[in-house]
Amino acid sequence: MLKDKGYVISLIFIVLLILLTFTDPYKGFLGFLDPAGMFIIEFFDPLSLIIVVGGCFAATIMHFSASKVKLAFQQVGKLMQYVNMDLRTELEMLTLFARRVRSNGLLALDEDVDHMYSDYMQTGMRMAVDGYDPDILEKILDDEITNLNYKYDLCVDVLNGIKDYAPGFGMIGTVVGMVLCLANAMTGDVPLIIAGVKIALLTTLWGSIIANVIASPLAGKCEFLGALVERRNKMYKDAILSMVNKDNPRVLEERLLTYIDAGERVEYLKHHQELKNMKDRDAKLYSIWKESTGLENTEWENLKKKVQVG
Repeated sequence: MLKDKGYVISLIFIVLLILLTFTDPYKGFLGFLDPAGMFIIEFFDPLSLIIVVGGCFAATIMHFSASKVKLAFQQVGKLMQYVNMDLRTELEMLTLFARRVRSNGLLALDEDVDHMYSDYMQTGMRMAVDGYDPDILEKILDDEITNLNYKYDLCVDVLNGIKDYAPGFGMIGTVVGMVLCLANAMTGDVPLIIAGVKIALLTTLWGSIIANVIASPLAGKCEFLGALVERRNKMYKDAILSMVNKDNPRVLEERLLTYIDAGERVEYLKHHQELKNMKDRDAKLYSIWKESTGLENTEWENLKKKVQVG
């Protein structure tokens, strides 16, 4: 998550914006630094948070199950690792492997398989090197994509569930607070009346914050990244099957270019038309890949600088 600078900066901006509303308007944005003007603590009412946070997560677990919710949050962490993924970098690596296979056969990748960053690519290439039938291999790779998509969809569904339940429990807390307020109105117990109004307002506030600041943006981010990872895995599948079928690396490259967005595809093609000493570049790219962990998650512009030769 911290790798996504745009997400982090936007989240910090929203948090600061909310903190601004939590402070004394007569003391300015930094009023919360003055103990006499500190209003922030007033917005963290334990009962309000228990109603919204506790109720929201309990309802989400009732909807799915504790194990599914746990799996969903594990997927959030995994998906956020792909925020810098550039499919042009993936294309560089796949065509490199294809050229090695073309020259030396699939067994040339036997020692490289365990170094591959993606579990999906690692599993597929291991089966390819072990000589799996292409039809069986394709079926297994398709099934694996389906299984991964299920996990990503579950992640998005759980976050959307939290987004839906949080405002509902905020309204429940609002009703509870107003009932407490009215129940004490006849007695004239001002502290209890104020406590009821506070619960009513803060549960609505925290329900909205959880839904609109945390769950909804994160669900959208995971949905976007899940689709990107699916596209990458389909690239991997096509590349693996192409290597098994001993297709020409140029044919493979043209096929995989269809997974790249039009603007990025033009930049990629222009760069490769200008390249010289391709063998030297391949040797350097392979060397950097062997020495790196997760080179596939490197942005393509950075990769170009790393493998520049001549």
